[in-house]
Amino acid sequence: MRVTLDERSDLLSIVLNDHRITGRDRENPGVVLEYDRSGGLVAIQIRDASRWVERPNDLVYQLVAVPDGKRYSPSRRGGSAYAPSEA
Repeated sequence: MRVTLDERSDLLSIVLNDHRITGRDRENPGVVLEYDRSGGLVAIQIRDASRWVERPNDLVYQLVAVPDGKRYSPSRRGGSAYAPSEA
């Protein structure tokens, strides 16, 4: 995952994965959602980011604890992202 705030273009970009972008949704003004071929979300772009970002130098990243005996395993088909750990 990559988060970029470009002050020159005033664009906040959150890239979730390196999948090829094949579609975009611009239904909300100033927000662009980018999708891969299977409809999975690849990236989020927020234009005029300075209007929304209060403290651009503060970025907090938190991974919430995973339930005991399980590991995080993103699912492309929906459902639970937690799978039993492999011992």
